[in-house]
Parts: sequence; C-alpha cells; structure tokens
Amino acid sequence: MAPWPAALETVIGLSAAFNSLYFLLYLLGERRRPPYRVAAGALLLVCLGPLAESVLLLTAGGHGWGQGGPLWGWVRGLALVGMVAISLLILRRTVSLGGE
Repeated sequence: MAPWPAALETVIGLSAAFNSLYFLLYLLGERRRPPYRVAAGALLLVCLGPLAESVLLLTAGGHGWGQGGPLWGWVRGLALVGMVAISLLILRRTVSLGGE
C-alpha cells in the first residue's frame, strides 16, 4: 500500500475507533434514557463500518479493493471527513460538559 492511502486509512481507523469507544461508553451509561441508548447504538454501528474497512484495508497489504484510483480516493475521503467530523463533535461535547 502506498504511503498516502495507508496514512488515510490510519486516520480513518483511529477516528472510527475513538467514535466507537465513545458511543459504546455512552450506550452503557447508567443515566441514559432508552431513546438515547438506541441512538448511541446506531451511531456505534455506523462507526464500526469504517473501522472494520480500515483494518481490513491496512492488513490486506495493498491487495484491497481498487486502491489508488480517483473513485477510491473520493470514497475513502468521504469516510475520513465523516469520521473526523463526528470525532470533533464528540470532543466539543466532552469539553463543553467538562468530561461527562
């Protein structure tokens, strides 16, 4: 795998892992009402997809699907923007609530 796709997949994977951990902890929180638990569970599943993709592509050693083409760059770029945006929203919420 070329350096830039590996770096892209690493950032996507780290962001998705961070997001997944946050939503898992939120889901397991004792003071959460059922609608919030359902939403946290759904967001956990949404974040696990890019995490699994990144792990698969990083461990495939360059033998993953269509790496390097413009379409592949767009698809993975969208995953990157989505995961980083969610991470930034989580960080903003965590900082504004004082770590809750």
